[in-house]
Amino acid sequence: MYVRISRFKLKPEGVIAVRDGYEKDVMTPVTSAKGNRFFCVLLSTEEERVGSQVTGWDSKEDWESFSASGYEEAMKDWWWVFEERPKATFWEIKWPGKIQFDPLASGDNPIYVRVTRFKLKPEGVATVRANFTENIMPSVANSKGNRFVCMLLSADDGRTGSQISAWDSKENCDRYLEDILPKFLGKIDWVFEEMPKATFWEIKWPLGIQF
Repeated sequence: MYVRISRFKLKPEGVIAVRDGYEKDVMTPVTSAKGNRFFCVLLSTEEERVGSQVTGWDSKEDWESFSASGYEEAMKDWWWVFEERPKATFWEIKWPGKIQFDPLASGDNPIYVRVTRFKLKPEGVATVRANFTENIMPSVANSKGNRFVCMLLSADDGRTGSQISAWDSKENCDRYLEDILPKFLGKIDWVFEEMPKATFWEIKWPLGIQF
């Protein structure tokens, strides 16, 4: 699956406008596009008004087709909301992940999201790939409060990766970070050329996930 992540910063007056209008004017054209698999907007818990839009596609060609024909139309009335315009990076979901929640049923309760970025050693790629499904993913997915987890690899650099995990509360994420992750990370830290660095986000508004 081909994944586009765009990072942006909203103007103060843009936050309300996006919250109130993006589902109809932005999300609907994206989720209706050929090959779109999911769409969500994250807001940083650490940087005010900083967000990321994450979309998943069946293929790079599906994204490029939408980008060429529908993206500018969907965004034409929304560029004014940005203090810093979106800057995109492109990724691929290489290995199985777990998504097991109805995002529209979460109501006003935000989903807490941890995003880690890392770089693997050349010899670490095969090890992570071989162990992800049986050993790496379950340590996250079976933790209390986990809602989904997936691993991305950069479409431009096959050793730069990102793990995205979502939680029903900050407290459950913190419990995983304190009680489970240190024991597990010590066993595989040799695979990293650059150790994982985490940022934290919340899914605030409705989204579409349609695997």
